[in-house]
Amino acid sequence: MKETDETVTRTFRVNKEWDRVLQEQADWQGISVSTLIDQIVRRYVVAERFRFNAPVVSIENKAFQKIIQELDEEEIQKIATETGIILPEEELLRRGLPNTFDSFIWIMKEVFGRYGGWFSVDHYKTETENVLHLRHYLGIKWSTYLEHFFTAMFTKDLDIITKTETREESVTFYIPNKQIKEK
Repeated sequence: MKETDETVTRTFRVNKEWDRVLQEQADWQGISVSTLIDQIVRRYVVAERFRFNAPVVSIENKAFQKIIQELDEEEIQKIATETGIILPEEELLRRGLPNTFDSFIWIMKEVFGRYGGWFSVDHYKTETENVLHLRHYLGIKWSTYLEHFFTAMFTKDLDIITKTETREESVTFYIPNKQIKEK
C-alpha cells in the first residue's frame, strides 16, 4: 500500500457524543482530534475494510494464550506452517499488492503486527541482512507459531531461508540481503 505525504481536507458531521469521546481520547494521547481521526481512517484503509469479507475472531490475549498453551509443539508447528503458506499471500491478494519482499514485510509489520495485534516489530537493515524482531507477551508457544508461520511465508513465497532466534516472548528473523530478489 503506497502512502504519500499529500493530504486532502474533508469536512463531515459527527454525533456530538462521539465528538466528546474523540476529544477526550485525543487529549489523553496528547494529540489533536484531526490526528486521531487520521489514525482511525488509516486503520480502516490498511486493515479493517479487508475484514468484512474475511471472518476474523477477536479474542482477549489471556484467553488466546490459554488456548494455545493446550496445543503441543508439533501441532503448533503444523498449524503455523499450513497457515503461513496461505494467509500472507491472501493478505497481498486482497490489497492488490505484488509478491515482493517489500510487500510481505509491509503485511508482516502493518497487517499482522500493528493492526492484527500479533506482535510489535522492530525492522532494521545492515550491510548483510534484514533483521525483524517480533515482540509479544503470549509465551513460547506463540513464539513457536510465529517462527514457523513466517518461515513458511518466506520459504514458499520468496524462496528465502531465514535464520531465527526464538525466545519466550520474541522471535528474531535474520534475512540475508543476497537472498532478497527484487521484482
